[in-house]
Amino acid sequence: MNHTPCRQRTFPFWLAYEFEYHYIFSLRWLKHFLERLGRDHTLAVWEDAFRGYDTSLLESILAVEWQDAPEQYAAEMEEQLTAFAASHFPVAGVSAEEARHLIDHMPPFEQIRRHFSTLDVMREITTYQALHLFRDSLALIAEGMLARYRKAGELIVYDAVLEEWSPEPGEEMEAAEYLRQRAERFSKEPEEADIHSAGLQVELLRATDSEVVTRVTECEWARYYQEHHPRVGYLLACSADNAAYRSTNHRLRLQRTTTLMERGTECDFRVYDVEAQE
Repeated sequence: MNHTPCRQRTFPFWLAYEFEYHYIFSLRWLKHFLERLGRDHTLAVWEDAFRGYDTSLLESILAVEWQDAPEQYAAEMEEQLTAFAASHFPVAGVSAEEARHLIDHMPPFEQIRRHFSTLDVMREITTYQALHLFRDSLALIAEGMLARYRKAGELIVYDAVLEEWSPEPGEEMEAAEYLRQRAERFSKEPEEADIHSAGLQVELLRATDSEVVTRVTECEWARYYQEHHPRVGYLLACSADNAAYRSTNHRLRLQRTTTLMERGTECDFRVYDVEAQE
C-alpha cells in the first residue's frame, strides 16, 4: 500500500463551522485573560500580539479557490456568535460589543471577513494550513503571555487551553465504549478524512477492553508549531491531552513518555481505564 505523507493529505474544510468554533474559542480566551489580568493588561497583550502581523501565509490559504458549501450556515453562525458574546460579557469592563470588536479585528477573522462575501464556502485543506488559519493568532497571544509574565503567563495560558476540554454535565461516554471506538478508529482507514486523520500517522499497537496503545510517527501539529511557534507548541497542542480524555470519561488516563513536538522519534500513547487497572 502506498503511503501518503501527512503533509500531502487533505480533508474537507467547512469555513462557517470552523469560523464559529474558533471565534467562540477566541472569545473564551479573551474572557479568561480579562478575569486573570484585568482590562488594561489583557488589551495590551492583544495589541502586542498582532503588531506587524505577517498575513502572507494566511492570505495564500484564503486565495486558493473555495467552493460554495451545500449547507447554508453563515446566518445561523452570526446569531450564535452574538448570543455567545451577550451571555459571557461584560467582563472587567469589556462589553459584549467591545469583545466582538477585538475578535473581529484579529487574524484570521478580519482577513476572512474581508476576503469572502459569504462564509458558506468549503475546500480541501491540509492540517498544516488549517492550523495556521485558526491557531496562529492564539500562538502569538501565548508567546506574548510568556514574554510578559514568564511562568505565571504560561500557567494562565494552560488554564485557557484546558477550558476547551471542560466536560459538559451528562455527556460522559462509557470508558469501555470510548476505548472500543478508539481502537476501531485506528485499525482501518477512515471513510472521510478529518483534521486528525489527515494530520497524524498512527499505528495501533495493542487494544483491550481496558487500554489502547498507539504510536504516532507523523504529526502536522509538531511540524507546524516547530516551524512557527516552537516555544508554545507543546503547551497549546499537547499539554491538555490527558484532560481531553478525562473530559470524555473521568476514568480515562493518558500515559506518554515522548512526543514528536519535543523532537522525539514518536508519540507513544497509552490511553487506559484507571479503574480497570486496579
